[in-house]
Amino acid sequence: MANILIVDDEEPIRRLLSIILSKGRYEYALAANAAEARKLIKNRNFELILCDVTMPGESGIDFIRHVAAEYPDTAIMMMTAVDDPAVAETALEIGAYGYMIKPFNPNEVLINISNSLRRRELELASRVYRRGLEQKVEERTAELRESQKSLRSIVNKTSSGIIIVNREGVIKFVNPTAEFLFGKKADELIGTIFGLPLVANEKMELNIIMEDGKTGVADMRVVKTNWRGEPACLATLFDVTNIKKAEETLIKANKELVKLAQMKTEFISIASHELRTPLTSIKNAIDILSSKKAGELNAKQEQFTAMAARNIDRLALLLNDIINIAKLDAGRVELDLAELDPASIFQEVVDTFKPQAEAKSQTLEIDYNSLDNVPTVYADYARIEQIMNNLISNALKFTQEGGRVVLSARAISDFDSAIRNPQLR
Repeated sequence: MANILIVDDEEPIRRLLSIILSKGRYEYALAANAAEARKLIKNRNFELILCDVTMPGESGIDFIRHVAAEYPDTAIMMMTAVDDPAVAETALEIGAYGYMIKPFNPNEVLINISNSLRRRELELASRVYRRGLEQKVEERTAELRESQKSLRSIVNKTSSGIIIVNREGVIKFVNPTAEFLFGKKADELIGTIFGLPLVANEKMELNIIMEDGKTGVADMRVVKTNWRGEPACLATLFDVTNIKKAEETLIKANKELVKLAQMKTEFISIASHELRTPLTSIKNAIDILSSKKAGELNAKQEQFTAMAARNIDRLALLLNDIINIAKLDAGRVELDLAELDPASIFQEVVDTFKPQAEAKSQTLEIDYNSLDNVPTVYADYARIEQIMNNLISNALKFTQEGGRVVLSARAISDFDSAIRNPQLR
């Protein structure tokens, strides 16, 4: 499983990305700035780094430049809150694979991560191959000074295309593989102008038409050499047609996954709507029976209507959970954030569940002393209320009759430590 480093000075962003990566079953580490990230990458290998552009201290651009230079095997994905083409172009020029605009869509994040890791695998495989090939070409070039015949034998047998072009741009030599890649014989190519710029140690991608008439793509690398005592360029062509097709297949598969996810979300939305309507009708009917507006009930009938009401409430909660999960998967969960007083939230929850507690002779109360050092919170009231309702409902459910349930709060400075240490919860 791939190791991923998240570098962002915003703690909510780091936490969101850690949730998304956990969903994708990736291993990850978190850094709040470039200095922390530098320490982590010295002691741990990361396949991919997600880095924010704007951070205090060393900027994301400078950090990306450092990683690209010192850790070329590590893929880099830039994150930014501003869609600035100039910044994106700079990041891409110095080695980033791409960039993601905040706020994030979880599915797009996972797709971008999968694409980046796949591209990294392909580049590493290609790099290993090219390194071996370039080493082989250098060895053959040295042998050229000793034996032209030996070099021709080796070059003619290599699986990569070899072309030698003099400084006037005229083709002086091609091997059989190059003939196949260009779809022409040697006597049709030698003596003609190559027609493409040749820059030593730079890579160039070419569209090719081979002998069988099929089109393809080749990567070309150029090194300086000598041909019969004169300066020349030796171009090595590697057929990457199959690699390109694999990348296209991967992109298509990712699009299909996104489409399927959208279909699933739409299905859940429709199904939940169709279920909610009859469920509401059933609940209204049970409420009428329970209130005895339709007539008196005997003890057995009251027992069954109460049982039906509880199960209808359970189905309604389950339906809401399904809808919320679908929204989360689709990245459409909206939060109505505002400043909230914990004491008022606690009081409203206690008022709601007090009848349920009294039914089991339970005590439900608030530890107001614990709230003295707890500041107001910035949160979505509906979501906080839902969380508190779930917690109190479970607490009352699993507390014995006549027991005591106390609500208390505590301010913490380190969320991650609190999660790992049960005593701080």
